[in-house]
Amino acid sequence: SITTVLFPRMSRQWNREDLEGLRKSVRFGVLYLFTLLLPAAVLLSFLGREIISVALQRGAFAPRWTALAADVLVGYSVGLFSVGAFTFLQRFFYACDDYKTPLWIAGTAVVLDIVLSLYLKETPLRVIGLALANSIAFSVGLLLMLGAARSLVGPLGLRELFGKAGRVVIGTVPMALFLWLHSLIFGEGGMSGSSWVNLGRLAAVGVPALGILLVSYYLLAVDVISMVRRPAPQEPTSPG
Repeated sequence: SITTVLFPRMSRQWNREDLEGLRKSVRFGVLYLFTLLLPAAVLLSFLGREIISVALQRGAFAPRWTALAADVLVGYSVGLFSVGAFTFLQRFFYACDDYKTPLWIAGTAVVLDIVLSLYLKETPLRVIGLALANSIAFSVGLLLMLGAARSLVGPLGLRELFGKAGRVVIGTVPMALFLWLHSLIFGEGGMSGSSWVNLGRLAAVGVPALGILLVSYYLLAVDVISMVRRPAPQEPTSPG
């Protein structure tokens, strides 16, 4: 959704040679994704088994498949932000009429993904290694994207971005601690299959976790509510 909103905006900024506006749009888009996807990755990592159990565990989908799928989900969760930001920066380059840069970076990520997959699948990680390979490849691709974007439009203000992202990390910690304590106390209690009862149990954990996250964000001035309502810095309007 953030890519859909910002893509035409960045195209107009590029056509007007508004490089400062472009840099602001990039910072906003990356921070927006980080603010939403970091806690999403934490939730999926801690509650993956319960979510998969409630959604899929019935019939031939036995508990052991739930456990395996949840472990793979953790591997993908590691790169959740990287995949989102990578896709967003691809659109940034398209907005700037640059199609070669995202192509060679995507090609590099694909090659790295294949090489790491061939190696990690032979380790004790097995199929989990395929997920980690994908996460690592997109993370490297994201770094290459940021470097190429800096070369195109100048310094992106990453110091300011990292400062705000640091508040997001700190704000996510209380929720992660809550979920960790839950897993420590109840273990794999939610892995009893797909039912309305287990869906209620999942909600009884997930809803308080999200509440803790929102309170932490509020205390740290991570204003995700206004980000959702006003999903980008306003462009200057022309007279008349």
